[in-house]
Amino acid sequence: MEPLYMDDLDTDDDERYADELDPPSQAEQVQIDEQVRRPGGILGRTLRLSNILRRLPEDEIARRIATIIEQMEALDFDVANFMWYMSWSSQAVTRHPRIQYARTAFLHCDEFPHMLQKWRDGRRGAGTKAARDTLDSWSINNVELLMNREMRQLAPYLRSPQNELTEESLLSIKLTDLAAQIQTIAPISY
Repeated sequence: MEPLYMDDLDTDDDERYADELDPPSQAEQVQIDEQVRRPGGILGRTLRLSNILRRLPEDEIARRIATIIEQMEALDFDVANFMWYMSWSSQAVTRHPRIQYARTAFLHCDEFPHMLQKWRDGRRGAGTKAARDTLDSWSINNVELLMNREMRQLAPYLRSPQNELTEESLLSIKLTDLAAQIQTIAPISY
């Protein structure tokens, strides 16, 4: 049976997973990378602002955060709704240049992985069970997604038609060659 989608990596279900959708074109990716990395670009601005904020007293940081939350509430937002709507919630949000810039800066900042760790572990590693459970579940889902993607990419190399499965064909498999292919095609699984 011919798959419905030619790039459907697991052709048994004619379903496209998130990892099978078209990535940005090479030109689009170059443009994104240039915007992110140039000195006056997103990372440069975020770094500059981080340096300013690090010099402020903790009380001033707390005051500014409270002011931002008050402004959000005045606009009928809370932190959860703000983050939800900021996260590609609609075409208007996805395409808005100011929102794109802020979202890209956030996702590319060096602190992002540390923020996720802080949210998981909480203050001084004490964390809340809810945050830990939520982020652990999210992490497991991501590992499953990556492993499934790699398994689908490996499938053609690991499948053999039943009528071609002979002792000779099995003995002719060179594990070093297979391992090299797996390392290239599925580095996480490897």
